[in-house]
Amino acid sequence: MWLLSGQVQGILRECGLEEAPADAGTEVRLTLEVEPAEGTIRVGAVRVAAPPTGSAFEGAAVDVDPRYGLWDNHIRDLLVRAGFRGWLRGGPPVIRRLWQTFREYELLRLEADLAGVGDSPRFTRGRMLCDDNALDRNARLARLREPVASEPSHAMRTHGLEYVELDGEIGLLSVGAGETMATMDLLEAAGGRAACFMDCSGGFGPDAITAALQRVRDLPGVRAMIVNVFGGVTRVDDLAASIATALERIPGFPFPLVIRLEGNGADRGRELLAQIGLRSFPVLRDAVEAAVSLAGKERA
Repeated sequence: MWLLSGQVQGILRECGLEEAPADAGTEVRLTLEVEPAEGTIRVGAVRVAAPPTGSAFEGAAVDVDPRYGLWDNHIRDLLVRAGFRGWLRGGPPVIRRLWQTFREYELLRLEADLAGVGDSPRFTRGRMLCDDNALDRNARLARLREPVASEPSHAMRTHGLEYVELDGEIGLLSVGAGETMATMDLLEAAGGRAACFMDCSGGFGPDAITAALQRVRDLPGVRAMIVNVFGGVTRVDDLAASIATALERIPGFPFPLVIRLEGNGADRGRELLAQIGLRSFPVLRDAVEAAVSLAGKERA
């Protein structure tokens, strides 16, 4: 379960982190993520803002054995390789607090965007994915489980959609949490950002797709939308038919819609979309690049 943005900010404040000023640009994205195959937790840092020299940066990561925890030498190694020697004094306490939060809330993924203020980093925003299996046993998560009924995530869940609102300019609808996260990563690599995380694994009939498109239509700042469907068990042509029906129900959809279809029934699905004037891509990277390009044109 992705936590809501307000919940994430509250947790970061509770663990003692200070919030950066509103005009502070993000310098580094720190990520903690469970690596199930290796039995480790990967702690990585990727520079977001280019260094003043303009030199390229590819990021740094350390793998931590959860049995022994995060040590100071892990943090120092990460900061040095990430090019943040100036944070060697103020950075370790911040990263240790994030590590403690990651463990106490039994998170599967934690992202924190950090900016340097003085000699210590502060957070600008964050994202947290918790383990659904921990909801009933972890008291910290129990108090976050039932936000107010008016939250959009609850309304979308009635249609079988898992939804988290983000702050990008490209609406995202996909099938499968892993596929959705992969699409988000490709959007960022191409220079865009997702406006939402929306997984329709629990339902992709006409009502669910209509609700998804209406939700994205109403998000501020959205300039394009990408629908990514790779169907193994999922009938791709069924979802294409649902998209066609949803667009009939929402006349004048306000921005470009980019669709990637591949898998079971994809040829038939592309035919259905072509009949209503929509082009679809078989390759996800091509669809992502088209969505980012269209969002840029809409901005201009």
